[in-house]
Amino acid sequence: AKTANSIAAGVEPEPQQPGDRSLPHGHGPREFEPRLKKLMQAHAAATETLAAVTAAQVDLHEHILDEHAKILLRISEAFHLHQRVKELSHVIRAHHERVVGLEELAQAL
Repeated sequence: AKTANSIAAGVEPEPQQPGDRSLPHGHGPREFEPRLKKLMQAHAAATETLAAVTAAQVDLHEHILDEHAKILLRISEAFHLHQRVKELSHVIRAHHERVVGLEELAQAL
């Protein structure tokens, strides 16, 4: 039987004996070595690129987490300031009511 590669190349495959596991002529390890080497080089380059991208993602995520922590700290500080303003507002209101009460008392005297 002809293989697709042998038909495309115009080469007849050598007949194989039953149980023969060798590759047909032109399909041995030596013929694949250059392609395999190129594939391995491409794989190594892709692996390096993936490692660089992954490292960049880790750096970016760390930066995002740092910025997020800063934002949360600012929100916390703003909340505490808001609480303090509310407390002081109650104190001012109480003093104002006292002053008004004292003014009314002074006018009554």
